[in-house]
Amino acid sequence: MLINKYTSDDVMFIIGDVDTGESMLPSYAWYDDNAINSFGGIPNFDSEDTKVWLEKSAIEYYVKMQRVLYPQHKEIWDAHQWLIAQKNPASVNYAQPKLLETYRKEFSDLTLVLLQYTYFDDSHPQENTEYVDRLKNDYDLDVIVEAMFCKGFPVTAPKAIAKGFRGQIVCPTHPHTHEQSFMDG
Repeated sequence: MLINKYTSDDVMFIIGDVDTGESMLPSYAWYDDNAINSFGGIPNFDSEDTKVWLEKSAIEYYVKMQRVLYPQHKEIWDAHQWLIAQKNPASVNYAQPKLLETYRKEFSDLTLVLLQYTYFDDSHPQENTEYVDRLKNDYDLDVIVEAMFCKGFPVTAPKAIAKGFRGQIVCPTHPHTHEQSFMDG
């Protein structure tokens, strides 16, 4: 219904049903009756069986969403984060490489775009940089990274250009702290 009503060359639909950050799945997904029935009971999130089921379910969920939303634009965008995967394995972001591999097989003629927030930020260690670079090369991704607000442009723009990234994200006002740096850049 959204696509039929709002289809336009300058409209891009982004999956935004997650209220816990850049997570693989909606935070409420596994309280859903269908999910509990699919697993055969309430999952034990410490078990290997649950991890395998979560990974499979997450990939199936995202591929279904992409089939509906993205092919009209000939692009698929992925915004799952390395840092969140390290801090919160329940986010299922550890499945990102398998998800990208599935996208590449399922949508072989589409452009894959990795939206990587705070890639040049000090909060992300060197492992994150190496991880993003590997994903870019392994899955032939376009990469868009955050500029740490406009203040970050003098530092991040040359790095993004040197790496051949497609572009940068600018967020003039932080959604949580309400920091405003648009005028400072």
